[in-house]
Amino acid sequence: PDRMEGCVARLEQHCAGLRCGRFSATDGRQSQISEAEVATSWNTARNVVYQKLRAVRKGWDDLDTYQVRQLELSPGERGCASSHIRAWRRCLELAGDSQEPLLVLEDDAAPTPEFGLRLRRALAALPSDAHLLYLGYSQAAEWRRELSPELVESKYVWTTVGYMVWPAGARLLLSKLPVNEPVDNWMAALCAEHDVKAYCVRPKIVLQADAWNVNSDVGHSDEHYWGPDSDITHSEPTQKDAKQGAPLVEGSCFWDIDSDDSEDSSDDL
Repeated sequence: PDRMEGCVARLEQHCAGLRCGRFSATDGRQSQISEAEVATSWNTARNVVYQKLRAVRKGWDDLDTYQVRQLELSPGERGCASSHIRAWRRCLELAGDSQEPLLVLEDDAAPTPEFGLRLRRALAALPSDAHLLYLGYSQAAEWRRELSPELVESKYVWTTVGYMVWPAGARLLLSKLPVNEPVDNWMAALCAEHDVKAYCVRPKIVLQADAWNVNSDVGHSDEHYWGPDSDITHSEPTQKDAKQGAPLVEGSCFWDIDSDDSEDSSDDL
């Protein structure tokens, strides 16, 4: 509830007149989530490809920190995926016979002061066959193309903190179930494979209130595999495991929460 209050306050400050309603998320620890909708494990292979491409582009030298593994999705990851699936269904319910999109904001969303202006400009340049428009993201691959100063076509981005989904996109996403990796990776994969037509507002107009993995209810199943010397902030369970001597993969910085890769930055990378 406290995070929701912060999100509403930021919306009122920067998005006056925007109608919004609360959509309760799925608690992956308590809810029964069908494996027909969300799998219980995932493989990091595709993520490894984009992590390494990004590392090369950024000039990082820790290409072997994040490796291919089969991991169990955490309850938080499964709950997050289920929540977004329910949002896509809600999009279809609200749209009816129209093509009205649904704006999805997670409760740590922090719209920027330029939210309204940049969104209007991006929408003016948006192709009519768009499925998704990311308002907040972490860029993993080069843009496919630039359509306007405020709009680019996406290939692979992380996070689902803020995006718009059109009914055609919601139907397509639902037709591709089950989600078999963290939901942002799964959506990005559909985009990379040309199944989903996704675009990004540039620069991003929705940030995350905190850096990656800080004050989050979603435990990241792959966080053990970021190097112990990196500057990312691990969740409390991972910190506890580390103190108890649980093995962590050696490596150096891959995510730096004080760099422009953090979601509290409006830069693309």
